[in-house]
Amino acid sequence: WLWDSNRSYLTALSEETRIQALQTPLQYLLLSAPPEQEEAFQKLKLQHGSDFCFHGSPPANWHCILRQGLKNASGTSLMTSGQAHGPGIYLARDSSTSAGYSGRECRRGGN
Repeated sequence: WLWDSNRSYLTALSEETRIQALQTPLQYLLLSAPPEQEEAFQKLKLQHGSDFCFHGSPPANWHCILRQGLKNASGTSLMTSGQAHGPGIYLARDSSTSAGYSGRECRRGGN
């Protein structure tokens, strides 16, 4: 079921788009949006710009996130980490910040 229903795929990041602070060439972009949604995103990206950010979720949540995207669970029984800055989906520019919310340690040097 998982294999047949999965529309997402990984593509390697080019050298100029890699995040240098991660110190590894093994960096990929997961593309999972339908073409019309990706087209709308690309238009907004041209208008407003974009940044690479990290979201920390335990591996048990990945399947659902890949299928349905990130959902705001603030104020529901699904909320796991609080809402210190109000309701929303929290992202960080530093992977080590998000790693703390994934239940996994962040290791430097690409290991």
